[in-house]
Amino acid sequence: MELAILITLAQHGPLAADRIAAQLEDPPGEVQVALRRLRDRGLVDVVAVGELQGHSTNAASYWRLTDAGRERARAAAVLTRRRLESRRRRGGVRREMPRHRPPRSAVNEVQAGAGIVPAALACSSDPTR
Repeated sequence: MELAILITLAQHGPLAADRIAAQLEDPPGEVQVALRRLRDRGLVDVVAVGELQGHSTNAASYWRLTDAGRERARAAAVLTRRRLESRRRRGGVRREMPRHRPPRSAVNEVQAGAGIVPAALACSSDPTR
């Protein structure tokens, strides 16, 4: 997760922890813990932004890469790219892999639009189907 956080910050710039969690689709609590570990290693730091509204302050914290974090993210991106290219050359990785399976209803709609009958309907005892 820590490497994914570094790469996300390199791509998007400073972000709040909840935005990082949303980008990575990981629990916010786990992202906070990982961010603190990265801060302790000197790879990220926190920028606090506060806005005075009346008698209260609306404060927000944004996490950003340090120079060391930028270098680590850059090195990780290069290494990841090389690994993927190597796997592609060996035929082990497709170029576009879906992250999640589409909902079953979406698959049925696509099949219906293409004239494909789902297996549950194809086994009907009605010979006209």
